[in-house]
Amino acid sequence: EDDGLWAQISSPAERCLGQRCPEFGDCFLWKARKVAAAADLVLVNHHLFMADLAVRASGHGEVLPEWEAAVFDEAHLLEDAATSYFGRSLSSAALAGLARDLVRGVAALSSITAAPLAPLVEIFQRQADALGMSFFARRSGEWELWADETPETHRLREYLSNFHHDALALAESLKGAARENDELAPLMSRVAVTAADLLFLAEASDRQYVYQAERLGRRLTLSALPVKVSRQLSEGLLNTGRTLIFTSATLSQGGDFSYFKDRLGLWPEVEGLAIESPFD
Repeated sequence: EDDGLWAQISSPAERCLGQRCPEFGDCFLWKARKVAAAADLVLVNHHLFMADLAVRASGHGEVLPEWEAAVFDEAHLLEDAATSYFGRSLSSAALAGLARDLVRGVAALSSITAAPLAPLVEIFQRQADALGMSFFARRSGEWELWADETPETHRLREYLSNFHHDALALAESLKGAARENDELAPLMSRVAVTAADLLFLAEASDRQYVYQAERLGRRLTLSALPVKVSRQLSEGLLNTGRTLIFTSATLSQGGDFSYFKDRLGLWPEVEGLAIESPFD
């Protein structure tokens, strides 16, 4: 993800132009979706399935075609996959990518439209660079965020709060410029979402989430992950009236599925079947 070339040739969902893209007719992703939509059976991993639920919940389309029934193998891993997609996170790599897109977007504008935006984009770019470079540089792995108040976590809260205000100002300016150039609308939306996530992570007031930081090389990621994903899964998956089957060798405790059903938000009366292993 840190590779400069990959950042230039990849197109995350928020940068995809869809049918407005001049290469849409040859897009391998849309061709794959068309094939999947015509198929009787589609095999995907947990993460792609949860990505589809998250995209649908956001109201921004869909990743997978409509389906009638789903079988989840290795279903004990489903909660972790759902947690990663229904949380909120900011990474230094994603912020750097957004900053690059902002620079390119403003460079394509007329000098009159770009003039008020340029300094705000420059501030955003500096703030984006600061996350990975200025915090927890000597740590690695994952740890709980805000577990204790230290000079560094105090600086981080101030940074997130200040960055939030800077991102809000940029989003407001982009909103005005988007009236003249509609290609700025996606950038405005991404900056606005970033501003909201910065504030959410800085305040850390929602006790339905656990807050964590992860350092992987030069990349620092701050996340708010839901303690339980049962609400999100109930809305997008469990209460849709479609057939769902969950299979795994490790779903029950002594033949009791209560813990698994509680974590996913399944009703207590959902049927469970434990079959003895043929192996010793």
